[in-house]
Amino acid sequence: MTTGTMRMRVWNVKRGNAISLHLPNGKTVMIDCGNSDDCSPARILNKRFGIRKLAWLVITHPHSDHMSDLGEIIRLGMDPPVLTRASGLAETSIRAGNSDQASVDTYISFDRRYNSSINPIDNPYDPNNMGGVQFRYFAPVKCAEGDLNNRSLVIIAEYGGVKVLFMGDCTNAAQRELLENPAFVSAITGTQILVVPHHGHESCYCPELMEEISPWICIASDAKDTQDVSAVPTYGKKCKGIMFRGENLAREQRYCLTTRNDGSIRVDIPVTGGVWIKTESGLESC
Repeated sequence: MTTGTMRMRVWNVKRGNAISLHLPNGKTVMIDCGNSDDCSPARILNKRFGIRKLAWLVITHPHSDHMSDLGEIIRLGMDPPVLTRASGLAETSIRAGNSDQASVDTYISFDRRYNSSINPIDNPYDPNNMGGVQFRYFAPVKCAEGDLNNRSLVIIAEYGGVKVLFMGDCTNAAQRELLENPAFVSAITGTQILVVPHHGHESCYCPELMEEISPWICIASDAKDTQDVSAVPTYGKKCKGIMFRGENLAREQRYCLTTRNDGSIRVDIPVTGGVWIKTESGLESC
């Protein structure tokens, strides 16, 4: 990891979500931990990049496509000192919202281990602990408890003057609720990179959100078999565009990247500002 750089990877886990952040102080954070048949981000981070422990794990909401790699995190002993997850959700609601009960069993068991206060040296909201990266989170609360997508945590990471906004699977209702909060609007103002909600589904495109942020680029974690990705071009139209290095190393202007078309996506943000983006297709092979 280059000193003074935050490196983000949006992993190609098909219809799921897994994002790793390699912080300037050497710590690694994960926002969601989905996997696919041919890609376990936890295994690749551990075996190929030598990551023995996560510093922090965020599970934006307990749907299996956002937490199916949790068993591998546990098996490899990568358990972090801090887990952040959507609060106030009953086990019955989580089970009702998932067909994969095995992943729910793993999540429930893991969740119960995190019931004590956070050690100040592990506090992920203190930039001094996170290599200078400032993290903030917001959570919609008005939607029904059983509507797991709309109880997604929203994470903002800021480093080198660049803001990255992770929207979980929030649909319009949750996004509009959040936009009623002046603190949320202030936190997202100036966002340069948006990881779009719910794999780019049209039902989650919120024009009001896009008017607030006007990003350089949007990134969607999606799959070739995803049926509803019609909002991806719409997201692109709201972006200013950024130079992107593709597989042939040629640089081109892009407005929206998708794991479906581009494979795993790496974003480097140096402390001096600016963004470098390239594809890492082929990284998925375990």
